[in-house]
Amino acid sequence: MLNIGVMARRKGKSFFESGYFRHLHKEGEKLGLNVYFFGHEDVHVTKRLVDGYVPERNGGWVKKPFPWPDIVIDRYRSGWTPSFKKLRNSGLLRIANPKFTTKNRATKLFLDTNSMSKWIPETRPYHSSAFKEMIKTHPILYLKPANGTGGAGVVQIRKRDYGISAQFRTRAMKVGKNRFPTIEKAAAAMNRWVKKENIRGGTFLLQQGLDLELVQGRWADIRLFIQKNGSGNWEVTGIGVRQAAAGSPNTNLIAKGNKGYPFQSFMAKHFGEEKTRQIRLECEELAHETVRVIENRFGSMMEFGMDIGIDRSGNVWLLEVNPKPCKDIMWKIGEYQNYLQTVRRPLQYAKYLADNASGTP
Repeated sequence: MLNIGVMARRKGKSFFESGYFRHLHKEGEKLGLNVYFFGHEDVHVTKRLVDGYVPERNGGWVKKPFPWPDIVIDRYRSGWTPSFKKLRNSGLLRIANPKFTTKNRATKLFLDTNSMSKWIPETRPYHSSAFKEMIKTHPILYLKPANGTGGAGVVQIRKRDYGISAQFRTRAMKVGKNRFPTIEKAAAAMNRWVKKENIRGGTFLLQQGLDLELVQGRWADIRLFIQKNGSGNWEVTGIGVRQAAAGSPNTNLIAKGNKGYPFQSFMAKHFGEEKTRQIRLECEELAHETVRVIENRFGSMMEFGMDIGIDRSGNVWLLEVNPKPCKDIMWKIGEYQNYLQTVRRPLQYAKYLADNASGTP
């Protein structure tokens, strides 16, 4: 039986994605895989053993010694300590999803690639002068952490008759808004923001905002999953719509009031059946071209969650690429079989890698 270790951030005997991990363990059993979960501190290199955890029926987690994993799936989405980085980069573990890159570098790659530039909003590293230039050209801007996740630290900035408005979500996920009479005062506030709300000392990006208000006063975007299957080939495995609550600067579903909807019914209501079909095809074309470009630059990958904007004219825009995506949107919109498919795919791909051990993940 193959041993698949899922390396993740652990606190005591609990994990930060415990619900998803329970489903991952159950699907692993169906596939005949020995799936267990561990933190970087649970690895005993000299003994070639891992103190792993598996879910109990009562809702807890039980700790057991496990054999050295044949393949590791990295689900560390935050908490990258020096000891974790040392293990991650040691070469001792065969990791199915190699390290990707920063949002800033990924965006630059896409902008510099002729086949993708049409889908990429103008994006620059944050600087006060860049903000002042871009706000004169674009009525909407987003200020976002280059290494953020979950929508934390994001500011939506708009030109108004009275000056500049800003809606924000802090690192602590607190939502608020502010207004400024001049660009200079808004720039000063954004300078304070990037110092106060930076994540792990990271930088910020400024991105051209798009008119994604498919419902008045509420932003919407697409979350699309593209994953490698049990034959090592890329497939689109799920797609859904995320709609922000009124006053929310982003659509991430962990934020209070934001909601998910099935792609087909939501889009057809706004664009009709034929235009929706065309949008879906373009989203899938975008996804496949994106992973081709990524692998050409960074090597073989496993899965991505892509945030895609559809403006009110039906144009398709790539907003963000996430190498360790949360998959709960498929569950929340009632597409349970698609959700379970997104859960199974990393395990099927890990099995493919183990069965073809001479290959490079």
